[in-house]
Amino acid sequence: MFAFLAAWSVSAAAMMLPSAAPFVRALAAGGVRAPAVIAGYLAVWSGAGVTAYGAMAVLDSGALGAGGALIVAGAYQVSPLKHACLRRCRTPFHFLLHRRSGFRIGLEYGGTCFACCAGLMLALLVLGMASVVWMVVAAGVIAAEKLLAAGPRLAYLSAAVLLVAGCWAVLA
Repeated sequence: MFAFLAAWSVSAAAMMLPSAAPFVRALAAGGVRAPAVIAGYLAVWSGAGVTAYGAMAVLDSGALGAGGALIVAGAYQVSPLKHACLRRCRTPFHFLLHRRSGFRIGLEYGGTCFACCAGLMLALLVLGMASVVWMVVAAGVIAAEKLLAAGPRLAYLSAAVLLVAGCWAVLA
């Protein structure tokens, strides 16, 4: 389990920090200590690895488990919870208005970001967390959703891809 959590934490940092950088810069410009924000943010993502480790046992149950997980991931991409979290994840203003310590902001932002990206991370677990190709694809989708003006609409495209892939895996 320790090896998985170490790999997960490094992967999460590599995937998530680039899309969080504008948020951290905005907070730093507002006087919040960036290293504390990053520490809180990464603490959430490292903790999410425990859930991911447990999910791996379910996902290893063959095509039905993997296909079902992709269908769930696709459905989550269009859920109101995902889009509420994405709205909050795209802007630091809420976090600047409600002044807290940098670490606590990092924890809150990390939790919001995890809830925003949970479907894509589930898909990554199915497709191969150790695959650099799938990590780059997931990181690109996450960054596009968070940083591009059309980002929220891209979630619908990724949902369609995940739903088709999940159905194909279940039926194959």
